[in-house]
Amino acid sequence: MEDELRERERRFRQMAENIQEMVWMTDPTKGEVLYVNPAYEEIWGRSPDALYEDPQSFADAIHPEDRDRVEEILDPQSTGSYEEEYRIVRPNGETRWVYDRAVPVKNEAGEVYRTVGIASDITERREREREFDRVVELLDHTERVADVGGWEVDPKTGDAFWSDHLFELIGWEGDRAPSLEDVVDIYVEEDRPRVEAAVENALTHGESFAIEARLQRSNGEDRWMEIRGDPHVENGEVTTLREAVHDITERKQRERALHELYDVTSDPDLSFDEKVQALLRLGRRELGTEYGTLSSIHDDEYVFEFVDTDRETIQPGDVVPVSATNCELVASTRQTVVIGDVERDAPEETGRAGFTEWGISSYIGAPVFDTGDVYGTFCFYDTAARADRFTDWEETLVDLMSNWVTVELQRKRTTEQPRDQNEQLSQFASIVSHDLRNPLNVAKGRLELVREEYDGEHIDAVRRSHERMQDLIDDLLALARVGEQMGELERVNPAEVASDCWRTVATTEATLRTAISRSVRADESRFRQLFENLISNAIEHGGEDVTVTVGELDDGFYVEDTGVGIPEENRDSVFEPGYSTTRNGTGFGLHIVNQVVKAHGWDIRVTTGARDGARFEVTGVEFSSE
Repeated sequence: MEDELRERERRFRQMAENIQEMVWMTDPTKGEVLYVNPAYEEIWGRSPDALYEDPQSFADAIHPEDRDRVEEILDPQSTGSYEEEYRIVRPNGETRWVYDRAVPVKNEAGEVYRTVGIASDITERREREREFDRVVELLDHTERVADVGGWEVDPKTGDAFWSDHLFELIGWEGDRAPSLEDVVDIYVEEDRPRVEAAVENALTHGESFAIEARLQRSNGEDRWMEIRGDPHVENGEVTTLREAVHDITERKQRERALHELYDVTSDPDLSFDEKVQALLRLGRRELGTEYGTLSSIHDDEYVFEFVDTDRETIQPGDVVPVSATNCELVASTRQTVVIGDVERDAPEETGRAGFTEWGISSYIGAPVFDTGDVYGTFCFYDTAARADRFTDWEETLVDLMSNWVTVELQRKRTTEQPRDQNEQLSQFASIVSHDLRNPLNVAKGRLELVREEYDGEHIDAVRRSHERMQDLIDDLLALARVGEQMGELERVNPAEVASDCWRTVATTEATLRTAISRSVRADESRFRQLFENLISNAIEHGGEDVTVTVGELDDGFYVEDTGVGIPEENRDSVFEPGYSTTRNGTGFGLHIVNQVVKAHGWDIRVTTGARDGARFEVTGVEFSSE
């Protein structure tokens, strides 16, 4: 028996002294270490002999933060088994993690008289676990920041795994794990077939997909999601389908706001005032503010031009000191001002009456310019401070709307000023022509009376002067009216218009030929002016027997005569007002032609005709499809 015991001890030592785990045995009643294998030194960094001499050194090596917990289970009065993970500090200061487990050994009387344990160095495992936990935490944080969730489905079993944030995204409630059917059923009924088709195609054919669909949260709220699926295929078979689900509701809301902004600003049936009011409503809805205003600044006065609010505290036309408002900052800096909470973000502005008397606690406003100067502000504000700040998107939206107002104000100024000038010109021309026509008619009448009593070359000279004055008056009126606003475009036949004009112009022996069949879209009154002046120009310079041809081009028409033509060096000058090569010409005819062409958005050029005469080509013309 002694030999057998020695053999068993030999085998035990062979095993214990050659394994990496620390094996130990203690007497819990005496607090003595009975045995520890060499692995103790590898793990604890201390020799077994030192442990035999001082059993307390085992506990002294335990990390201070873990010591109380471990000493409690190592208490000699504790006779139960345990499993514990804790840290030890080696003499060189290095910290190691160990996994320690022990069992009590009882004698024949049933008393615990030994404790046997094994301790393993698990430092590398703990580091991997810590790294894994860090990655999981990072992924979880990334999901929350990006508002992205993910799920994975096994095509064979239909089992699905969802990331934690996906549960939060969809508001999933319940303890049971979701299935593939659950994944599809969360989408609203109208969008569900599209999701089902994409998932089925991915599972069947292994094709990735990216779609947008709405899902309904458990509280009934609809949210827009971007769903991207990526199947994993092995040996031609889909083994796993993974999806990433991104909440794009805010992006969709921004897209909707941009579409609405475009629809409002491009609507030809809305006036400027109606568009501004619609933009203020849009801005209040997107920003969640009580007030939206477009105001002008006149010296020290701040005038509310447009107001959108559910309150009656401010009305269009109200005037307040500009110093009472945050808009003074916008005007002085000529930049957008954003204040989510006046007390928090701009305490230096709390002295303004807008804050102290009206309670304006949050503000966002952008400058509106007119001819380079600050016209006023396009702004939104609220009596409630914002817990968060205005976002970059919200600032961009206000900038877009204020920029549109700036452009519209400048466009109105650039269009209304020429219109006013044209109206003044037309009125002036009418008055002048009226005041000239009356004495001219008297002079022509008196001249006829003089002719009855006296006939001579001087009378013919006076008659020619009267005719020239009449031509100048007619051309002056025509030139003034060309600058007026274009009338409605309608279907006009160039051949018919040319023939009508031909009959009203003194053409004598001249000939008109028309080689155009298509109709164009034009203001008929202005179009007639164009042909009257081109025909008159051909008769004046080509002679009484000239032939005038109206022909068709791919994108317009031409008027060509058989006269002497226009020298190339003079072609850039013929459309200038007052330019004429004849003694009796007014120089306004071709200028009127050019004005009519420009008013229609067409182009005109002078070239040489088939028989060396003048050829006027008008291009960029819209042919009528009727």
